[in-house]
Amino acid sequence: TATAASTAVVPGSASPSISQTVQQLAQPFLDDKANIFAFDAADPRPVIHTFFAIPETLKIRKDDAETLAVWKQTWSALGWNPRILSIKDAESHPEYTDIDAKLKQ
Repeated sequence: TATAASTAVVPGSASPSISQTVQQLAQPFLDDKANIFAFDAADPRPVIHTFFAIPETLKIRKDDAETLAVWKQTWSALGWNPRILSIKDAESHPEYTDIDAKLKQ
């Protein structure tokens, strides 16, 4: 069974706060935005999707990284293979150009 990421707790020490745990989950996203879109296609679990767009010239905001990290970890712990779709995924859809044009009208 899938379990949530845990942080080692040394006996006699305080356990990490929720905020510290969220920051630890989000750090790989802040270090490299490609980590946000990492996806294991070989994972046999059912896939759940969300979409997130990062402007190419900007770094991901800390609060966005934390939200996505918690979303990804939570769905993974519940037995799903979470996938965060990017604008490149949207653009690869055969109807993207038509839908984009309609939305811009």
